[in-house]
Amino acid sequence: MSIPKHHPENAFAYNYRGCLKHFAGKHQEAIEDFDEAIKLDPEYADAYNNRGGAKSNLKKYQESIKDYGKAIRLNPNSATAYYNRGIVKHDSGKYQDAIKDYNKAIKLNPENGSIYSSLGYTQMKLGKYQKAIKDYNKAIELSPTFTEAHYNLGVVKNDLGKYQEAIEDYNKAIELNPKYQNAYFNRAMTNEKLGYYQEAISDYDKFIEHNAENIESYCYRGQAKMMVGMYQEAIEDCNIALQLKPEYEIAYYLCGNIKNAIGKHQEATEDYDKAIELNPQYIDAYVNRGIAKADLENYQEAIEDYNKAIELDPKEANAYSNRGNAKRDLGKYEEATEDQNKAIALNPKEASYYNNRGNINNDLGKCEEAIEDYNKAIELNPKYATAYSNRGMAKRKLGKYQEAIEDYNKAIELNPQNENAYYFRGIVRYNLGNYQQAIEDYNKVIALNPQDETNYNARGNAKRELGNYQEAFEDYNKAMELDPKYQNAYFNRAITNEKLGNYHKVIEDYDKVIELNSKYTGAYWNRSLAYALLHDKQGVLPSLQEAIILDDVYKTKAKEAEEFSWLQNDSDFQALLQ
Repeated sequence: MSIPKHHPENAFAYNYRGCLKHFAGKHQEAIEDFDEAIKLDPEYADAYNNRGGAKSNLKKYQESIKDYGKAIRLNPNSATAYYNRGIVKHDSGKYQDAIKDYNKAIKLNPENGSIYSSLGYTQMKLGKYQKAIKDYNKAIELSPTFTEAHYNLGVVKNDLGKYQEAIEDYNKAIELNPKYQNAYFNRAMTNEKLGYYQEAISDYDKFIEHNAENIESYCYRGQAKMMVGMYQEAIEDCNIALQLKPEYEIAYYLCGNIKNAIGKHQEATEDYDKAIELNPQYIDAYVNRGIAKADLENYQEAIEDYNKAIELDPKEANAYSNRGNAKRDLGKYEEATEDQNKAIALNPKEASYYNNRGNINNDLGKCEEAIEDYNKAIELNPKYATAYSNRGMAKRKLGKYQEAIEDYNKAIELNPQNENAYYFRGIVRYNLGNYQQAIEDYNKVIALNPQDETNYNARGNAKRELGNYQEAFEDYNKAMELDPKYQNAYFNRAITNEKLGNYHKVIEDYDKVIELNSKYTGAYWNRSLAYALLHDKQGVLPSLQEAIILDDVYKTKAKEAEEFSWLQNDSDFQALLQ
């Protein structure tokens, strides 16, 4: 930009050239010209106003405020000087003083939308959101194409949790200025909060097109991708962030979250380790590392991480709740309940804490109390699929099968990928004798998780009840293939063989159950019955003896069982029952 020749005795020329230099970013040179203008004309209000602006850009706030004050004294009707001084006071953190100046400027010039917009921004900084909304609306009323006012209105509504309205404001800002990058970024974050992850990803893509070096945007986009199951792409975003900034702890933290989500808990722990190494005060990293360790069944180490998070912030409710979960897994129910109570006291609006406490009550057989907790969780979050599923389990224990099914139905409606809901609905249907419906539920859960042996075992039981013995055997065999130490599959295959009269195979399966669990009373008892049906006294007596040692009730059962009728006069048998 060319600078005009000046007239040494002309204050206006110095002021004009100072303005050009100021607009060109040459703020110090501009100040020198404004100084000359003021020397020539000490009453030159505009020169003081303009010098105040140049000093503001150099962050010389006190000097800037002083210049604006002089401009106002020279021209008390200058709305611009009040407005500019308000901006500087805002920038220096003097929000209340800034508001006074904005109000004065509005009184002098009530048709200037920019003043209302700046006033709204200061109100927002003070947390006075309703006043901010009023001011931004006024700015937009005066200037409907005021892009920044629409954008900031969206920011305020986002802070108030009015996410859908915020998106509408960001939409308007983008409509007015399709290159408004911050609007794309903020709209993306708001879409994430609403669970609109694909929309969020699209907005992050748009932002990154023009801001390829913005590290934060890759992390946020990676987080959105994780939520829609794009795990590998999410990790790639984290890696890009780390290429841009190798010591960026947030990227390591996010990588840990993604790996935790796909079951790579050990790798997740290593990423959290790195995040914590870079930032030893990273509370969320301690909490999530604790979750990863708990998933690895390293409960004590998990508790140590939660303890550290609580040490760093005694009001970290998530740390208390997750510590309570780990203590529950260790069977420390009283301590676990105390932690959930503490979490609830710190944040009584968090649904998951009530759900977690409900799980403890469920474990303890306090089903009614558990249901109360699940009710509260659902009240706080009506779309909490896990709480419906857990409440269904409590109702199932109380024999309220139809109500349990209704809860499982709701859980599945909210989350069609909810394995537990299908599995336990299948259990309830099995208990009600609805074996075909139970099989349909087990089919669904097996499709979702074909590596869980318990699902095949349950389906095998339902098929057995329908007389589909060969298919039942196939399911039990698959369960054993997945876990050769899964005793329930051997036990249930033995029952199925018994129905077919394959007593030698029955005995082989119970032998395996007892090998896996020498305290399995039912296996000893059932094996003794199989031997009895083969009239094998040498097989009956040791099996029956072990059953009686483990539970004296089997003496009475043996006396009444028809299978032993042929031994009623046998002295060894009678001696065992004494």
